Amino acid sequence: MSIVALPIVFENTAGIIAAHSDGYALVRYHARPRRSNDLRNLLEYLGGFLVDRGWQRILCDARNMKALTLDEQRWMQEQWYPSNVMRPNQLSTVYLSGEDAAVQLLLEEMAPVTQTPPTFSSLQEAQTYLARRS
Repeated sequence: MSIVALPIVFENTAGIIAAHSDGYALVRYHARPRRSNDLRNLLEYLGGFLVDRGWQRILCDARNMKALTLDEQRWMQEQWYPSNVMRPNQLSTVYLSGEDAAVQLLLEEMAPVTQTPPTFSSLQEAQTYLARRS
């Protein structure tokens, strides 16, 4: 199933969350500027959605993601990564980043030092990796 045709379960200025029939959430970040707290709201919804479904896998399409603000970086490091918000304790997350070096740097800055995320330039590679994590 094409990721374009997936049912959207949440959307705001930060991006969309869609449900994939293979049992994972797709997060596609928007290229447009985010409103204050929209990244936080998106991730809080994502955490609850994953818990409700009993899922632990996420495919993040970060090819259009804009740089994080200092507040967004702090919230991710203090709340999202240490599981201080409702979400599965164990996540298997992969990133679709294309060839953009700026996006690669952004992804490295987002993740804790001990959790360098797997990144792929092709959707097929990312989906294959996730399928092995089920």
